[in-house]
Amino acid sequence: MSDSDRAKNLADDLAACLVALDELGANIAAAHLDAALNALRRQFNLPEEISTTD
Repeated sequence: MSDSDRAKNLADDLAACLVALDELGANIAAAHLDAALNALRRQFNLPEEISTTD
């Protein structure tokens, strides 16, 4: 598996965790995870998904 594929899989996993944090109301943790997720996507040129949560 290439690094790009591994990064895509990790981004998918982190996005699912982001949803779970939002549902828990863990806003500060969610903000930090969102920043890390965006950095990962930029580094590996992955498409940025539009967030559907507030």
